[in-house]
Amino acid sequence: MLLQFTFSNFRAFRETQTLSLAASNSDETLLDNCFQNSLPGLKQDRWVAAAAIYGPNASGKTSVIEALRALGGMITKSAKITDPEDTISRVQPFALDDTGKVEPGAFSVVFVA
Repeated sequence: MLLQFTFSNFRAFRETQTLSLAASNSDETLLDNCFQNSLPGLKQDRWVAAAAIYGPNASGKTSVIEALRALGGMITKSAKITDPEDTISRVQPFALDDTGKVEPGAFSVVFVA
């Protein structure tokens, strides 16, 4: 289960962004959507089973979903990528300034298997 997804230099986002599925300890209204599990190395012990991404138009919602898709594609098709000099087609760096084109993108996940 995905607990946290972090990415940077991807589409609409140059800086590091994190989607966390940690549940707030102060909100007890959606108990059916939360589960409690203490995990080694993590302070948080409540996690949401589902989350929604919402916001105004052009705020980056699609970029977050595309970042997840890009990471998933890299994981499932990594054996087909043989030349490290080739670009990865799903990875689109931040294009609104020149630094995004030369800086590496980064993806990381925290999950429980």
